Amino acid sequence: MNKLITLIVVLVISVFTFSFAQQKFAYVDVQRIMNESKKGEKLRKEIEQKLEYYKKKAEELEKKAKQIQKQIESPALSEKGKKKKQEELKKIEQEFLILQQKAQIELNQMKMEAEKKMLEDIKKIVEKYAKKQNLDFVFIGGKISALLYADKNLDITDIILKMYNEEK
Repeated sequence: MNKLITLIVVLVISVFTFSFAQQKFAYVDVQRIMNESKKGEKLRKEIEQKLEYYKKKAEELEKKAKQIQKQIESPALSEKGKKKKQEELKKIEQEFLILQQKAQIELNQMKMEAEKKMLEDIKKIVEKYAKKQNLDFVFIGGKISALLYADKNLDITDIILKMYNEEK
């Protein structure tokens, strides 16, 4: 009975190992493609431009706030004038907070939409390449992945990056 169970276990392992060995694998570092591709650079520049826009707006508000603060500290200003300037200062502080929130939301949204679009495009290219090369599985590799180890020979990132950059 033990021999029969041992024989069945050996057969199952052999069949599984044989079928698994027949599979062709590869992996792609998607984060690297997003960072190094022409489209990734273009999107990063757009986000940086938007960030600069918000920085300039914030600097303008800060400059206004400093001017009003100087006016408040002036001994020539009446109490009524000081209260009015303090209200102006509070409005500027509120504008600043609203600007800060708006910037954060807009920049995060731009980044998420860009990454989503890029991932969809990369997936299409990987799928096309995998079918052409008869690959059964293509995993996400790189620093942020489920792969603990993969042979560098299985890395097709450079090929996919080149295809992605050539895509219109």
